[in-house]
Amino acid sequence: MSLQKAQTYIEDEVLYDHIGDVFKALKEYSLACKYWRKSLDMDPRQALVQQKIKESEKCVVSQSSHRLN
Repeated sequence: MSLQKAQTYIEDEVLYDHIGDVFKALKEYSLACKYWRKSLDMDPRQALVQQKIKESEKCVVSQSSHRLN
């Protein structure tokens, strides 16, 4: 993924936010949250990113419970 390659050159909260968005679109919610948390570490005032994490964490729990059944 080009965005992941970009992170080797720059660290930026917007870049991490976008990487999270891509992983969410791929239904890779754990990875999405990982990158959104990196974004929040750089700027904790991002309400939208905080909301994305909350919503995706629900999906992670849902996916886990489906796998157990």
